[in-house]
Amino acid sequence: MNMKKYTQASTKGFTLVELIVVIVILAILSTIAFLSFSSQSASARDSKRKTDLSNIASKMNISAAQGVAITNMITANHNQELTSGNLAGTVANNTTITAWTLNFATLGINGADFADPLGDAYVAASTKYAGWVFQLASKIENDESGNPISSGAVLVGNYSAREIDSTTGTGTSTLTGTIILNDALVGQFKTKDTILFNSNTGTISSVSADQKTIKVTGTSIGIGDGLDIQLVGAAGTSEVSSLIMSADGTNPVDTTHSPY
Repeated sequence: MNMKKYTQASTKGFTLVELIVVIVILAILSTIAFLSFSSQSASARDSKRKTDLSNIASKMNISAAQGVAITNMITANHNQELTSGNLAGTVANNTTITAWTLNFATLGINGADFADPLGDAYVAASTKYAGWVFQLASKIENDESGNPISSGAVLVGNYSAREIDSTTGTGTSTLTGTIILNDALVGQFKTKDTILFNSNTGTISSVSADQKTIKVTGTSIGIGDGLDIQLVGAAGTSEVSSLIMSADGTNPVDTTHSPY
């Protein structure tokens, strides 16, 4: 009788070290995938924020052109209003700036469509000073290079800080309270600016369409006087960098200070 010989194949499992190596590799891959997804999600949120602010700014400009006051487009709340700094040659505070959230009813748009992806409300500010300007702000999660940041903001609007220069230029008064600016000064001053001229201080009540002529109240100006004119403030300084107080309550919103 033929006998068949059976051999049992030896079985070999994973060693503990091999299992640990596999687990570590999977953990690393999972972490990389998570970070990549998180980065893409943050970038998508930042993109929505920028698009939202741009669209809101366009609507505000249209509303302003239709006669709606910029200051009526903002709901006031002192928590977001600046308490110090120079604006239009005066102190920037809640008597000159209205800041908090947008008044969507006045703007005629659905606020639910324009909110931070993480649920926060965008912050806005407006002022009749510096020529009736506004600014919008949202938090930002990535810097311009795509690197995650813990605090920062994107700003949109028609406000731009001006530098205060003691050697700005001169103007000539043709009528009491009316000053014709030289070429170096054209376009630099706005309504409600507080200016210094020949050691006198006055407030600009109006600016001509070509921005070459201003009317000043609050002091007497002699006809034909040559006037050295500048915004009130220390020479070499600038107006506040933004119109909105940061969440920390101590700084204007900028690339390193978030509005919320």
